[in-house]
Amino acid sequence: MVHALKEVWRVLKPGGILIDLRPISVDVPLLILTASGWKSAGLPDQSPDRVHDFAANRAIHRVVLDGFFIRLKQEYFVTKYYWNNLKELKSDVENCWKEDIIVSKEIWHHARLLYKSGSTQRRVQFPLRRKLVMYRRRDHKEAE
Repeated sequence: MVHALKEVWRVLKPGGILIDLRPISVDVPLLILTASGWKSAGLPDQSPDRVHDFAANRAIHRVVLDGFFIRLKQEYFVTKYYWNNLKELKSDVENCWKEDIIVSKEIWHHARLLYKSGSTQRRVQFPLRRKLVMYRRRDHKEAE
């Protein structure tokens, strides 16, 4: 990954901006939303993807220490994903996020109970935390 970041440095114009935008593997609640509010079905396990978080953090830290980039700003925000029902969510988890998220049988069961007990106006929400960091390409002349 460090090699790829050095290649990014090579192709960026002097002073160019590198944007590191990615989800953070922090456990967040699976929510059932109804007209009267929301209830949590539990915290799906996002630990399988943490190895990628740590690797990305180590790589960007290395190229910053080596003087290739200067960190300009860092922000965190939440992206909320919505589904009309649990079947749609389960399909996405099994087909798109199977390497990243583990939803236990207990959470699925609790979510089904909450979903069935809610009003007719209900949706499923899964908020994901994201990190946005901007880096400026540092020219080697700046280090001198």
